[in-house]
Amino acid sequence: MVVIIHAVLIAALATVVFGQPGMPPTVSKDGQCGPNSGICPYNTCCSKYGFCGESSGHCGVGCQKDYGICWDGDKPPKSSAQPKAKSSAPASKADYPISANSQCGEEFGTRCPYNTCCSKYGFCGETSDHCGNGCQKDYGICWDGDKPPKSSAQPKAPAPAPKADYPIGADGQCGEGSGTRCPDRTCCSKYGFCGETSDHCGVGCQKDYGICWDGDKPPKSP
Repeated sequence: MVVIIHAVLIAALATVVFGQPGMPPTVSKDGQCGPNSGICPYNTCCSKYGFCGESSGHCGVGCQKDYGICWDGDKPPKSSAQPKAKSSAPASKADYPISANSQCGEEFGTRCPYNTCCSKYGFCGETSDHCGNGCQKDYGICWDGDKPPKSSAQPKAPAPAPKADYPIGADGQCGEGSGTRCPDRTCCSKYGFCGETSDHCGVGCQKDYGICWDGDKPPKSP
């Protein structure tokens, strides 16, 4: 009798942990994988850290073979059965959710806020380290090299005030991408952030969402 009860308890625990017998495992929808998250989508690998992907960090040493495909070492197999590189119709930037913690890229499956760049290390920002060489173009904007593109349009004279019909951004973001404006007497940069420097108020400043200078120097006081 004790043996039967013990067997029933083990079966019940297995059902809770692994699901109903015969049911297929759950496919991850958030890019995470492993015992508590499910398996990776078709032909992708589950890294030892629990993220789905197609790089050597996902498919090589430490890859969790029970939750996706794995390579034999750190290099993809030479046969036709190797993991697919990129789909012939890759997901557009809009298909990836916007990052809530400034992490981005293939490892996290999230993109950066409007007009910011995703560095090769997976962080959002606006510097040459983020937007230059190694920038992940599928998860944000990127420069052509280590220098920002030259703006083709010079800003006009300072706007007296931002449009009142846009709400003031609560997180320092502004512009067409966020649909919010900056607080009074501050500028909205071409990358969508509020501030008072030449990077915010000079060339590329979004005059509809804050004030702007006439060029890269502040106006002279009367």
